[in-house]
Amino acid sequence: YDEQVKSDVADIKNIGSRGAGTIMGGKFIEQFVGDTPWVHLDIAGMDTMPADNGWIVKGVSGVSVRPMINLAESIVG
Repeated sequence: YDEQVKSDVADIKNIGSRGAGTIMGGKFIEQFVGDTPWVHLDIAGMDTMPADNGWIVKGVSGVSVRPMINLAESIVG
C-alpha cells in the first residue's frame, strides 16, 4: 500500500486504488507521524444504522463512540 500514496503531481495522495479504502486512511496518517506511536481505528462504517436494530435506532448511532472512550481511558489510566 506504500506505493498507493505516491503521486505524480503532489507530495502524497489520500486515496488509493479501488479496494484499498480503509487501509489508505492509515497509510495517509503514517506519512505525518514519524516515530510517534499511533493507531488508526477505522470505525466509520459502524456509526450509521440503515434500520432499527434492537436498542440501536435507525440513523447515526454513535455506537462506537463509548467503546473508543473506554479504550482510551483504560490505556491512559
